[in-house]
Amino acid sequence: MASGPTETDGRYLAAISDVIKDVVGVFKREPASFLYESDLRGLMFARLFDNLSNSLLPWVPADRRWAKLANGQKLWINPVKTEYPTSTRFDIALMGPEILAEWKIWEQHVRVAIEIKFWQADGTGGGFVRDVKKLDDYGKAAREDGRPFTGICIVFCHRRDDPYLPEWVADGKIVKNPAELTLPASGDVAWAFTP
Repeated sequence: MASGPTETDGRYLAAISDVIKDVVGVFKREPASFLYESDLRGLMFARLFDNLSNSLLPWVPADRRWAKLANGQKLWINPVKTEYPTSTRFDIALMGPEILAEWKIWEQHVRVAIEIKFWQADGTGGGFVRDVKKLDDYGKAAREDGRPFTGICIVFCHRRDDPYLPEWVADGKIVKNPAELTLPASGDVAWAFTP
């Protein structure tokens, strides 16, 4: 049965909110600096990795190759990952606060996942339907297991007239002011940003 938000949840959600606001601010100021989705993903990953460097997770590896590397000690792991877990591959994921010893380190539970889409000024870029479904499916499975999960889909658009934006405007998902961002302790959110 899921319990209320933990201290780790609060740290994760606050860090993500701050980093999203920061990256959105950079995108709004310097939209031409971003040529690819990977530019946005890399900036968000690096800032989040640094922001949560004080939230390292202990891991005592059972696999003898990893155990040899650990030299009988715990390995400390930053919870922020890209393309994680290998079975699902979210753009950016934060590992759950409890590492399961019997599971491989690259297949642990995800507490928060971020999917990023980028539509360039020339109109190229992909839709977000599959990303939203991936977040939704993972979230349903997590809730069935009694685990909190927050899924975030962010679309960055160079043009305000992108053909996909009207459906988001109708749903109230265009956020003009990054200060308005709020993350649920468990559930999914989706936002779109333009310069």
